[in-house]
Amino acid sequence: MPRKWDVNSPDFTALYRAFVFARIERDPGLNDCWLWRGTISGDYGTCFDPLINRHRGAHRVVWELEVGPIAPGLVLDHVCTNKLCVNPHHLDAVPPSENSRRGRPGVSRYWREEKDRKRLAWALDQLKRMREGHEPQAIPKNLRLARDD
Repeated sequence: MPRKWDVNSPDFTALYRAFVFARIERDPGLNDCWLWRGTISGDYGTCFDPLINRHRGAHRVVWELEVGPIAPGLVLDHVCTNKLCVNPHHLDAVPPSENSRRGRPGVSRYWREEKDRKRLAWALDQLKRMREGHEPQAIPKNLRLARDD
């Protein structure tokens, strides 16, 4: 029969901490990233969390072990841009909108420009329709700005 762990015991915390930190390679280079060498899903490291009985982002687990709980409504941004880095000094707890703003500029800029082109085309179509005597239509949901919702 498997042993049941008391997840609040110091023994469990020390064992789990050792389990997590055994999968970290500290990069002695200038950037001082702590590289996750455990399971990887997509571009991010993942670590089994026995408290919730599932895998979670390794950077989140290390943050909670080293810093404490992540405040509700915040996500962790990799300031060093290395998605396998779990060094809490390279992570910043920010709102999701800030994390997106800080993301890869080419991707988000392209998305914004594409949406702006579609909005402009829609607006020009509305002007044409109004000149022809038609009533203006409501802006489609896929073209709305977040503040329009």
